[in-house]
Amino acid sequence: MHPGAPFARPASAPPSLPVADGSSAPYLPGVLTTVNRRRGDDMLAPALALLRREGPSALTMRNVAQEAGVTATALYRHFASKDALVQALVREVYGEFRKALVAELPAGAPAAWLRVAAERYVRFALEHPHYYRLLFVEPHGFGIDRYPDDFVNGKSPTFRQLRDLVAACMREGVLAGDPSRDAPDVALTIYAHLHGLVMLYLAGRFPQRRGFERFAGESLDRLVKGIGAH
Repeated sequence: MHPGAPFARPASAPPSLPVADGSSAPYLPGVLTTVNRRRGDDMLAPALALLRREGPSALTMRNVAQEAGVTATALYRHFASKDALVQALVREVYGEFRKALVAELPAGAPAAWLRVAAERYVRFALEHPHYYRLLFVEPHGFGIDRYPDDFVNGKSPTFRQLRDLVAACMREGVLAGDPSRDAPDVALTIYAHLHGLVMLYLAGRFPQRRGFERFAGESLDRLVKGIGAH
């Protein structure tokens, strides 16, 4: 790939993003089986259903208990507080996000796979907007990376993959910079760009999803070309 050229798609694209429903067992609204009562984790199913339908603002203990068909007092036996519930949800939803983004990528063409990783990120946000809001918009503070150490050290598996792809692009001369020194900051720049685009979409600035996805891809190409090796 010519240094600074826009991304090309890989010859064989990865499988489509799986639908992440956030639960490992069937869930019927208002029904909590005896088996489900045995494990606090199974109380996440109704909370995830509520999150998908109404968003993070609906995540009160009262609402989740009503969704599960139990009393608020019963829910407190599983989660000591709303913070404990939200923390468990963040962990569960991040697991879905990680499965959607992190994959074994083939050798070669790191720039093409960087584009694929960006497309996966955007697709997750568009298909699961309330999951995305919980992870990246709500100020809960659970498990977030903090600049600079967490980004340099690759605390998050999803950011670590992005950092490593950026470093590979630098080694191939597609992006400018020292892979060992500059990759975390350049990766964070790309992440910030994608997050900003997603937030514009979620705010209704792009009425059509297809048009937004086209714009997001072209916008990323422009960003990468701008910070490419010259």
